[in-house]
Parts: sequence; structure tokens; C-alpha cells
Amino acid sequence: MVVQVFREGVTVPGYVTTISAVLFIGGLHLFSLGVIGEYIGRIYYEAKQRPLYLVQETSVTKRVSE
Repeated sequence: MVVQVFREGVTVPGYVTTISAVLFIGGLHLFSLGVIGEYIGRIYYEAKQRPLYLVQETSVTKRVSE
């Protein structure tokens, strides 16, 4: 009997449906955590208040007359 269980497995009605539902809900949780993480990451970068770009070097040149 033990060998038969390991060879054929145990069939339970509704097993595939239950596993599918659990995996789907788990996927939704992971997706929502990703959205929340992206939102928090953007808030973090915005809170730093850094400029969009830095000027490394400036040079003084003659202006063009209009």
C-alpha cells in the first residue's frame, strides 16, 4: 500500500482548484508589493530633493550680440 501511494499519489477532489487559487492570490500579493515598493522608492528619491542634473564646469564666452 505504501508503494502504491508513492507510485500513483493520492487524488483529492478540488486539489488543482485550491492550488490554482492559492497561486493566483499569491501572485496578486507579489504584484501589489511591487507596486507599493515602486511607490515608496519614488517617494524616497523625491524626498532627497536633489537637482535633476549637476553642472560640472562652466566657461565664460563672448555673448552674441542681437
